[in-house]
Amino acid sequence: MKAIWQGHVLATSNHVIVMGGQHYFPMESVRTGFLVPSNRRSRNDWRGERHYFHLRTDDLEVMDAAWSFPAPVEDAAALSGYIAFGEDVTIGH
Repeated sequence: MKAIWQGHVLATSNHVIVMGGQHYFPMESVRTGFLVPSNRRSRNDWRGERHYFHLRTDDLEVMDAAWSFPAPVEDAAALSGYIAFGEDVTIGH
């Protein structure tokens, strides 16, 4: 699977987890140069505390367009070390 944004491949992996309709990519498969940590946090009762990232190129930024669960709840423990992308990112093969 690939995550593509503005013609840039953000992540490529054969180890994507699909949970709740979202595709989660292993962090080591992500080109982190496009990610900027956000101060935004939210709570998801099924997964835990969500930490957000902005997507950025030289001329474009999308706020809070990716997220991870650094310390997911037990039922979502598999998401530790994975990141998902919002609707601005195309997921495909």
